[in-house]
Amino acid sequence: MNEITNTTPKFRFIESGNNVTQHRKMVDQPEFQRACDFAMLSFSLAVSQTPITQEELSLGAAGLKLRGAQDFLSIFRNLSEQPKVPSNIVPVGLNHRT
Repeated sequence: MNEITNTTPKFRFIESGNNVTQHRKMVDQPEFQRACDFAMLSFSLAVSQTPITQEELSLGAAGLKLRGAQDFLSIFRNLSEQPKVPSNIVPVGLNHRT
């Protein structure tokens, strides 16, 4: 058995059981998409209602929190997607003989 050490959490998720099939089935459900949208709306509302004590710092922190939530949701939705192996690309170069 060819064991890979120090793997990523995503790799372990993909390699363990039928996680990929079940995850794709869950993510494709309209109810899941709707729940994610409403969760992001609720989170955005909660972040926007944070009291602003030092305006610039609080607005920057709010922006980073929203960005972090978007990044997390993107990673979560794509957790079962495996990276595509690039195919060999034939280089098209200049003909230097002419």
